[in-house]
Amino acid sequence: MAFGFKYGTNYDYETSEDESLSFIGTISWGTIILNDRRDDSKLKINYRCASIGNGKGLPVNMSHSDFSNWSGGDAVVANRHFYDGVFPCQGYMIGAGGGIGLTDSAENSASVTLVLFGMAPVFAGVRMWGASVAALPGVGLSAGVARFWVA
Repeated sequence: MAFGFKYGTNYDYETSEDESLSFIGTISWGTIILNDRRDDSKLKINYRCASIGNGKGLPVNMSHSDFSNWSGGDAVVANRHFYDGVFPCQGYMIGAGGGIGLTDSAENSASVTLVLFGMAPVFAGVRMWGASVAALPGVGLSAGVARFWVA
């Protein structure tokens, strides 16, 4: 992972869940769970994000993923100490996704997201990807401002 960050952390991506509502822009909210390799404890990070982007499909859509949907992610990297004490903070979420929607499939869409903690400066980041259920077909790219806090 080459964000320009200098350090790895003791945290690994474990899973996440997300809800998104789109009407030209997108509002999303969810939880990211990171696992601390030192003691196997969990860091549950909640977020809310408002984003804008460009895509193909209807201007209205909604999607849902939960902890049981397939997902993965890279190790968390940082430029300083990363632990529950750095939250709450603001940051950015940048994503790309697409789906076929309108099927009986439990998972009909997928996305990849770059999560950046901190605004000026960004002090940590993680990449994550996974499957979800979308109401309608479409593909797109988006970027937004997010608020993060520990559950």
